[in-house]
Amino acid sequence: MDNLQKQVVLLLGSLSVVQCFILTTGPECFQSCYCRQGMIDCRNRNLDNVPNFDVTPEIASALLTNDRVLKVQLDRNNIQTIGSQAFTNLTSVNARYFFFYLGNNRISDIDIAAFKSFESKVLQVFLQNNRLVQVPNEITQLLVTNLDLSGNPLTNFDALADKSIYQMTLGLGSVSTWPQSLSNTTVTQSFQVQGYDANALNGFIRSSSLKTLILAETNLVNLSYLNCEKSFNFSSLSDMFLRNNERLDVDSLFQCNGTLHLQQISIRGSHLQSIPFGLSRLGSLLKIDLSNNSITTIGDSDLKGLVNLEQLFISHNPIESISLHAFDNNVHLSTVQFLDTALSTFPLAVTSLQSRPLNLAFTYPMYVQCRCDVLSDLAQINGTKTLNRIYCISQATIDVPTAFDDILSKCP
Repeated sequence: MDNLQKQVVLLLGSLSVVQCFILTTGPECFQSCYCRQGMIDCRNRNLDNVPNFDVTPEIASALLTNDRVLKVQLDRNNIQTIGSQAFTNLTSVNARYFFFYLGNNRISDIDIAAFKSFESKVLQVFLQNNRLVQVPNEITQLLVTNLDLSGNPLTNFDALADKSIYQMTLGLGSVSTWPQSLSNTTVTQSFQVQGYDANALNGFIRSSSLKTLILAETNLVNLSYLNCEKSFNFSSLSDMFLRNNERLDVDSLFQCNGTLHLQQISIRGSHLQSIPFGLSRLGSLLKIDLSNNSITTIGDSDLKGLVNLEQLFISHNPIESISLHAFDNNVHLSTVQFLDTALSTFPLAVTSLQSRPLNLAFTYPMYVQCRCDVLSDLAQINGTKTLNRIYCISQATIDVPTAFDDILSKCP
């Protein structure tokens, strides 16, 4: 990340929470829009065209913030085209950076001169859910660090060739092979792909500094390219999110010993019936989210190689059993969430967890056999807040903390 991008990230992080949430709606301006500090709000106004932003000195003063960031919100309208110099009048506002929210319109064309006179000040452009068939050439003229083009029927990506962007979201639902121009695009922080209509990933962006990859609602089956293609370096990739890819063969990701050293992986809504065997090869993982799948059991070896694992999320699966020794090797595991499963008895595997404090989340009540050996195991995690939601099967009114006093204290 170059110095300018670092400054941008720090700027975005410094935006005032007070500004975002307690400012009241300002006076009407610009064709039924509203103006207030840091924002021109034209959302959901049934606009067919971009308003004529005739900025008076009074409006310019009202819009100015200490951060000198101006958000122009034109979401959820009927805008079809953005003409030449459509936003040029906004240069009258003494803003350092501009964020443009243009999603959920009918935009099919953006003139090359739409942002004329302040190209270097446009940091974020959101164009999701429009009618663009090609990435607008104007994008090549902007400093833009955050670009969202998801939900568009894109087939031409030439404007992104040799472009470097901090964060980008693309819809690839209209292509079945990886666009060659994207192979020359660099994304330095987060890259999200939505709707890719191909069985196998057969290309990628320049990725040596990429931190986060999101693949959502694609038809992908095979991901081996990400770990087997020797020309790509994924050593910086730490977070991978695979969401609602219903045909995905997750184990294809682990066919080769590549450069993946993930710290977090999320595989949700992919109809997994078991924990992918390849996950145990990623010893660097700190967090796993396998929620919203079809997993029924967790066995002794499913998580065996994950010695650094700290958080496990397996909620909304029809899990019927968790092996007694499922977590034996997960010595750093401190958070386990298993809400809305088919478990009726509390999994004693969690009693082997050594980290403290231990954070458990499950659908309660749950039950255990309040025998001396079981209560002795549960005593290993005594002090965990949720133990009072676990009850004795034979005496459903007695919770586990009470059983420690009434039953365990009398055990030999």
